[in-house]
Amino acid sequence: MERHELYESVVAAGAKLVPINGEAYRGSLTANGTVDAHLFPGRSAHDVAAVKLIVEEAGGRVTDLRGEEQKYNNKIYGAIVSNGLFHDQLVGLLNKFGPDNFIGY
Repeated sequence: MERHELYESVVAAGAKLVPINGEAYRGSLTANGTVDAHLFPGRSAHDVAAVKLIVEEAGGRVTDLRGEEQKYNNKIYGAIVSNGLFHDQLVGLLNKFGPDNFIGY
């Protein structure tokens, strides 16, 4: 399955998808409730380590694209960053479509 199928599934579930650049900025928007969730397709731990702390302190959740906890001292396996309310649903969608299809750089 391809990325666009995941996006279509998310939109069908009622989500509004808006492209926003900058992981720290996206994390801030998630932490303050402006957006409910976002996906980080990268492998760079430094892009997500601070976001994890900020979002989790605000009550959200951050896992890898498989829904598992990860360490930030090596390359990571992307990230699902959410307010926590439908995090498990996002994990399920990504697992359905294959999280390997979403890892970028």
